[in-house]
Amino acid sequence: MKYRQVSVKSAELFRGYAPIPGIRRRYSGRRGHELSDNLKCVTYVSGICLSFHPSQIIKVRHRVLPSFPNCTGRFASEPAKHRRARCNHEYVGSPRRLSRLEFVPSPVAEMKDHTQISVKLVAETLIIYSLLLLATSILASFDDHWLNALAVLFSITLGLWLERLFVLAHECVHKKLLPDNPLVNDFIGWLVLLPVGAPLSIYRKIHYFHHGFNRKDHSTAALDTFIAGTRNETITLVFKCIWIYYVFFGGFFVHSVITVLLFLFAPGMLLLGISDVFKAWTMKMRLLAWVQTASCVAFHAVLVEILGLHVWCLAALLPLAVFAWLWSLKLYIYHYRQPIGLDVRRNVRSLKPNRFLGWLLLNFNEHSAHHFDPTLPWYKLPGAGHSPCENVQERMSVIQAILQQAAGPTIVSRK
Repeated sequence: MKYRQVSVKSAELFRGYAPIPGIRRRYSGRRGHELSDNLKCVTYVSGICLSFHPSQIIKVRHRVLPSFPNCTGRFASEPAKHRRARCNHEYVGSPRRLSRLEFVPSPVAEMKDHTQISVKLVAETLIIYSLLLLATSILASFDDHWLNALAVLFSITLGLWLERLFVLAHECVHKKLLPDNPLVNDFIGWLVLLPVGAPLSIYRKIHYFHHGFNRKDHSTAALDTFIAGTRNETITLVFKCIWIYYVFFGGFFVHSVITVLLFLFAPGMLLLGISDVFKAWTMKMRLLAWVQTASCVAFHAVLVEILGLHVWCLAALLPLAVFAWLWSLKLYIYHYRQPIGLDVRRNVRSLKPNRFLGWLLLNFNEHSAHHFDPTLPWYKLPGAGHSPCENVQERMSVIQAILQQAAGPTIVSRK
C-alpha cells in the first residue's frame, strides 16, 4: 500500500486525489477553509509530515480529538477546548504514530456517485446493443449480397459487444452494480444475459465457487490441470488436443452449456458426485434458474417471430457463436499456469492495460485486484495495487496471454 508524504507546515490543503462530485465540508477555525469538490483528503497540522491514503471506511461527526493535539480542525497553538474536527472524518491510524493519518470521503456521497456511474454504464451498454441489433436486422432483411456481407460485419461486432453484456452481468453477480438496491441489480443482470442465454443464478453460483476455490489444489478449480494415472506421450497428446479444443474452438462454452443443463435438470445426488460446485444448490435456486432460462428462450423466440429465421440467424445466432468463441479464448487467460495453493486470491494474474479493452471489458485485465477484493467496482480496479506483478510493463498483453495457452495443459500424476 502506497502513501504520499506531504509536508503541510503552513496549513496547506492536501490535494491530488480523484474528484468526488457532491462532497463539500467545512473546517471551522480562525483560519478555516472550505474544501473544494475535488478534494478527497485534507487536514491542518503544525510542523508534522503526514501520510494520507483514502481507502478506509469510517463514520464520525463532530468528534473531539484531545489525544491528537496536532490533528484537529484548528491550529495546534489554539487551546485544546477549541480543537474539534467538524467534519465526517475520523482518525484511523495509531494515536502514537502521527506519521500516518487516513481519511475517507462520506460513504453516502460516494454511493451516490457510484449509482450515477452504474446508471450511465447500463444505459451505454443497452443503447449500443440495441443499435447494433437494429442495424444488423435491417441490413440482413435486404436481398442484396453486399448488404448481407455488411450485416455479417455488424453481426461480428454485435458478438464482440456481447462480451460487454456478460462483464456487466459480472458486476451484477457480485451485487456491486447497485449494491443499495439488490432487486434492481439482479434485474439488470437478468436483462443483459438474455441475448447470451445464461441464467444469472447459475452464473453467480459458479462464479462464487471460482472465487472461493480458485486453484486451491490440482483437482479443484484448476482448469488447465489434468490428472492422469500414468503419463506417456499418448496421454499427453490427448490431453493437449482436448485443451486446444476447449480454448481455441469454443469448447469452454460447450462445457458451460452442459454445466447449466446439469444445474437445471440433474438430480441433486448425481450433482454432488460430479463437483463441489453443485453443493448447496437448493430447489429454490433451481426454480429461479428455470424461470431465467425460460425467459432467455422466450427472448430469442420473440426475435424469431419478429425478424424471421434468416434475420435472427445473423442478428442473434451468429453473434452468440462469435461470443462463444471469444469467451472460450479468454476464459482462463488470467489463471493459466498460475500458482496453486490455499491462498486462492493470489492464484491469478493481471494483464497489460489496453484502453479499448479496458472500456469494452470494464478493466477486467486488472484481474488480480478483482480477486483480492471482489467488492471493488470496475472503475476502481486500475491502480488498486494488489497485482503480484508490480511493474505494469512486465505484464502480458491479452493477445500474448491467449497465445500462451497453446503450450497446453499441465499434467500431473494421480497419487
